[in-house]
Amino acid sequence: MSHRHPMRAALSCAVLAIALVAGPAIAHAQSDGAARVRASLDGASAARFDALLERAAREGLPTAPLVNKALEGIAKRVPDARIVTAVEQRLTVLASARAALGSAALPGDIEGVADAMQRGVSAEAVRALRAQAAGNTPVAVAVHVLADLQDRGVPTDVALDVLRAWHARGGRPEDLPAIPAGVDRLLRQGVGPAEAGSAVAASIRSGNAASSGRPGAPGARGRPDKLPVQPPVEPGSNPGKGKGKGKGGPPPKGPPGD
Repeated sequence: MSHRHPMRAALSCAVLAIALVAGPAIAHAQSDGAARVRASLDGASAARFDALLERAAREGLPTAPLVNKALEGIAKRVPDARIVTAVEQRLTVLASARAALGSAALPGDIEGVADAMQRGVSAEAVRALRAQAAGNTPVAVAVHVLADLQDRGVPTDVALDVLRAWHARGGRPEDLPAIPAGVDRLLRQGVGPAEAGSAVAASIRSGNAASSGRPGAPGARGRPDKLPVQPPVEPGSNPGKGKGKGKGGPPPKGPPGD
């Protein structure tokens, strides 16, 4: 065991202990959920559902998202055939997420990335984030932040650059929620999505963001939602208050002889 990361080793042991205790209960809940699905579907649909579960297990994909998708359809009284089709589509996205993450991906990461891919994140973008990640960085959480930025109109390449800056400054998960908040603030000021994303990335790189990881850094200064960026001023407009009273130039002259 490495002596350089004792906290990481302790955390891993704790997670393993929780998994050993909770694992049987989770497995039982999934089995019970699958039984409820079978009891609710007609014979042909139930057989298709079982085949999809078997395929997921054979390919090393999580089955809980498939069971939950079927239960959701049953609760909404969706026709049986459509429920199984939705489960099959979910399985396809899970397989794409695992392919983008790599064969060693954990079930929770696969499910989280699949959710983000259904929000419009491409497999290429997921692979780019995985390449940026180091150590135990939660790729699934970063992928959802990427989806949040894309939802706000930030181009994918700019969003990836924001997260690249976050990784370079330490990649702390607790700093991720501040990134979309920083973009939101600039959007409210009239800054375009691409410019807002670039400004947040620049702020993170300069150390003026929550993910800078600098001990003792002031909270307000260290948050991208407190960026000192102002919206652009239209050419020819007066930045002052009131007509003829702006501070950007001298007051208007009166007529000759005044």
